[in-house]
Amino acid sequence: MKILLDEQLPVKLKYRFDPSLLVLTVRDMNWLGMKDQELFLKSKNEKFDLFVTNDQNLKYQVNKKNLAFSLIDLDYPSNRYEDLISIVPALNNALIILSKNNPLSQAAKGVIFCFY
Repeated sequence: MKILLDEQLPVKLKYRFDPSLLVLTVRDMNWLGMKDQELFLKSKNEKFDLFVTNDQNLKYQVNKKNLAFSLIDLDYPSNRYEDLISIVPALNNALIILSKNNPLSQAAKGVIFCFY
């Protein structure tokens, strides 16, 4: 499963995910500062399966029909690494189960999951 972490999330968060998951950040892709629509288009072109964000407003701004991947909104009150680290084990486990037992299919594209 190929996962992209939004730019407001700490870069070092990606190292907390299971090695079986390919987790990259917006910074890794050199996409910092891009508008959401451009970011989504590039994510589609790079064949990301999942976009993880903590932007609480994004789920209201996105046209779900046009998404080529699924989106997880952490919906967490903080973007600090020290705060987010507490939810990573549960998120990691959910992503491992999804990737091994029920990969995100075309039917799941455009689905927005709220995690927290």
